[in-house]
Amino acid sequence: MNKWYHELFKMLPNSKVLNSFVVYAQVTGRNIQQLLYRIQLVEGLFTKYARVAETHNVPGRQASCNTFPWTTESNFLRKMASKTGKSKPRRRCVVCSKQGKRKTSMYCSQIYDVGLCLEDCFELYHTKLNH
Repeated sequence: MNKWYHELFKMLPNSKVLNSFVVYAQVTGRNIQQLLYRIQLVEGLFTKYARVAETHNVPGRQASCNTFPWTTESNFLRKMASKTGKSKPRRRCVVCSKQGKRKTSMYCSQIYDVGLCLEDCFELYHTKLNH
């Protein structure tokens, strides 16, 4: 059994649309069917607010999609070049760092120049969005 306020909540939008239909008919003097009025009302709301929703920037993270370059480009693993004169330069693995590990590697991504482990991290970085 529904509570009385559930029924009231369902009834309120219908009564508002009916009241707006009566006012519209009196102000414009047009005699149209209520169903056609409701259809025009919904179409008008969609055309007005659909454009606003397309251009409105919502704060926060962007939606995840597969258009990031590291998921589509071909890339190869290479040994890190020594910039500071060290014989075996090492860098933190990006994927391991996100998982809370402090693992270093002497290999990096050829294009993006980030440190990556040989085992699974290279594949994870180039195939998954949230690695």
